Amino acid sequence: MKTNIKNIILLAIRLYVGYVLMMKGFDKLGNMEGTVGFIGKMTNLSAPFAWAVALGEFLSGLGMIFGVWIRVAAAGA
Repeated sequence: MKTNIKNIILLAIRLYVGYVLMMKGFDKLGNMEGTVGFIGKMTNLSAPFAWAVALGEFLSGLGMIFGVWIRVAAAGA
């Protein structure tokens, strides 16, 4: 496979995964009451942890889309 095609495919995968992560984080941020309740029910952790999870997903997605600290963003996913 040519390098250019491989790079385009990898870029498309990165953009797609980044978009999915960003949207899932956005959904969590849009319904924080439900997110806090769900995470608290499953793990008995408090609201700040739920905020950290939602922000982490959202910012990881943005990082993957824009290519900013891509290895850190991928590790956070």
